[in-house]
Amino acid sequence: MRWLRFAALTVLALVVLAVAALWLAGFRAGAGTIDSSVEIDRSPEVVWPWLQDPDKLKAWVSWLTAVEADAATPPGVGYRTVWTMHDQYNKDGAMRIASTATEWNPPHRLAVHIASPGAFSGDARYTLEPLPGGRTRLRCQSRYRFDLWLARLFEPLVMKQAEEKFTGDMARLKTRVEAAPTTVLSAAAR
Repeated sequence: MRWLRFAALTVLALVVLAVAALWLAGFRAGAGTIDSSVEIDRSPEVVWPWLQDPDKLKAWVSWLTAVEADAATPPGVGYRTVWTMHDQYNKDGAMRIASTATEWNPPHRLAVHIASPGAFSGDARYTLEPLPGGRTRLRCQSRYRFDLWLARLFEPLVMKQAEEKFTGDMARLKTRVEAAPTTVLSAAAR
């Protein structure tokens, strides 16, 4: 009977240590951030529409099923959209994410504030750097905050999965842009 009590205490101690380690990891430098970049064999003017056009977004952002643009806000600072994501990790299946442009400088910079009330909020900044030969380095720097205590606790694991998803999305963006017919951003779309 003594060994059973010892085993139970050992398991309990391991669970407490694991929870404490996750909690502490949530305070590490860079917690809640993703910084990713990709080089695309197209100019920033060609890449820009892929960051804000609903149909183009659905072509490269995994899990994205719909993008609803707010007709009352024209493209530019303040432009609002709502994304519907089919999140395989969410028991409800669908997640709605509101997005508001906080910086709009085509074809060089786009920054957005995103939020899914009760789940998370964050800010993402896309920078399109022209490279020699008509290429672009697209960099996205983002920072997220979680509303749910369980998501905050599991932040190190959640962010690892989010980073893997985002890396795959950026690779898909590169593939889609380079395979698409070249269309340059028009002055009206800026």
